[in-house]
Amino acid sequence: MLARIASDGARAEVRTAMGDDDARVRLAAVTAAGLNHDARAFDRLAALVRTDTPPIRREAAAALGR
Repeated sequence: MLARIASDGARAEVRTAMGDDDARVRLAAVTAAGLNHDARAFDRLAALVRTDTPPIRREAAAALGR
């Protein structure tokens, strides 16, 4: 899983996955960004808090809090 790879490339892929069509992929990516404290994901997480499904909105808000 990309979340366990501590590299800029892996984090960039996680950020890309936040735009996936599959909600399960987006949820996993949002969770990973939060667990990795990925500051570069801030804008994408903030957008997801406003626009995505409730479970992803909740996880994105939690990720922003981390």
